[in-house]
Amino acid sequence: MMKAFSLALCGVLGIAIFVYFYYSTPRVLERRLDSLLSSLSFGLIELGDKASAADDFTSHFAEEISFSGSGNEIITGNPSRADMREIYLTQLRTFARSCQADIKDKPIITITNTVKAEMDVTIVLSIVFGNSEPYEQVMPSRLTWEKTSGQWVIASVKLLKPISVDANL
Repeated sequence: MMKAFSLALCGVLGIAIFVYFYYSTPRVLERRLDSLLSSLSFGLIELGDKASAADDFTSHFAEEISFSGSGNEIITGNPSRADMREIYLTQLRTFARSCQADIKDKPIITITNTVKAEMDVTIVLSIVFGNSEPYEQVMPSRLTWEKTSGQWVIASVKLLKPISVDANL
């Protein structure tokens, strides 16, 4: 009887620990970042619909996003989600043959409260343009995430250093 109770207790504890870590805010934010990077990545042969990919990409952002940083960004100010969709479709997907998005190191996440968090992360974009020349951008960034309607979205992006091309990836 005691052995069965101990096994049941261990099972319940194991499930509780799994649920806590799987659904904890840092893990959820890491999965949202992975999803964003995945939506930003595409290859030479793309089987999916570009409009659907753009919708998936923009679903990671708030209705209005604040961009700031070093002064040489492509996107500045406060674009809307619709503006981000347009940039994705008309600039990235039109001029790039492929794009791979990844992170350089594990993100550092600071939870401000139950609906706001900051993530310091270095995003690496490897883009191949129409001339087949690869171009790699390294962007140390601070992403401010806000929970809106039960979903974590990016409300602001701040570049911590000027965008650079890094040969030591």
